[in-house]
Amino acid sequence: MTGVQTCALPILVIDRGSLDGITEGDVVIGAGGTLVGRVISLSERSAQVRLVSDPEFAVTAEIATTGAIGILHGRGANPLSFEDIDTLRDVPVGAEVTTSGIEISATIRSAFPRGLSIGRVVAVSDPSGAVIKSAEVEPILELDSARTMLVITNYDGGISVPTSP
Repeated sequence: MTGVQTCALPILVIDRGSLDGITEGDVVIGAGGTLVGRVISLSERSAQVRLVSDPEFAVTAEIATTGAIGILHGRGANPLSFEDIDTLRDVPVGAEVTTSGIEISATIRSAFPRGLSIGRVVAVSDPSGAVIKSAEVEPILELDSARTMLVITNYDGGISVPTSP
């Protein structure tokens, strides 16, 4: 993808749209399989992508080496927030955080494929006596220098729409 344009909000405009097979909800990745965001609206020749840093963005994420799973939220220019992590799971500073790709059943699965790199843990908050903890995650991809992105089309994630009898 070329012609990447940023907006005042944590949204990116790419120069591909519905004529290129892109649909709302498609996942956008950058170099090395790094999660950029998700398509939220489009025209025939362009699409708007909600970035991982957007406070309205959320994804189930994990630290594969320890099994720690939680919800990752954008926080604008601040590090990402990785929340609702079981305190029994280790969350080491420096650990890589990826999309979890959780599948609950054949009809309910994560809207994001498993293993897309998001960032690295930079701080952990583990209050004494709490059952959950949180962490701050520094994104790996620097959007200011990203020149090429890939849109994953036809990924069958989320909740399946029931078929008519």
